[in-house]
Amino acid sequence: MQTVHILAISAVIGSALMIALRALGVSARDQSLGDVTSRFLPVIGWSLPALLGTGLLMITAEPARSLENTAFLLKLLLLLAAIAVTAVFRAAGKETGALGQGWLQSRWKRSVLSILFFSLWVAIIFAGRWIAYVEPS
Repeated sequence: MQTVHILAISAVIGSALMIALRALGVSARDQSLGDVTSRFLPVIGWSLPALLGTGLLMITAEPARSLENTAFLLKLLLLLAAIAVTAVFRAAGKETGALGQGWLQSRWKRSVLSILFFSLWVAIIFAGRWIAYVEPS
């Protein structure tokens, strides 16, 4: 279970990195943000159910270890925030979407959002690792 969970995490973080680097203008400059998000967001979309399934199985194995753990609760809150920011990128990546037409045209806004986007996914990984080291409350 943990192997599948880690592989799905790798797919999410790799895809998030590619989207963030394109939004920052560091890589794939010859492609639009819409093209890059349309290529990598489905990977995140397919990985999240795998993470949910394997995560639920790991929780049922040791429910007290996770459900009473503040690091686990932090991970869930960060996950909700990351999904919200990912939804913004999805909307911005669509050519016809209002965000794609004007809101993310500002380099400053795009940079802040992309750093937040990637940072949230990295923070989720750290919070997940901290579950093993934080005592349940």
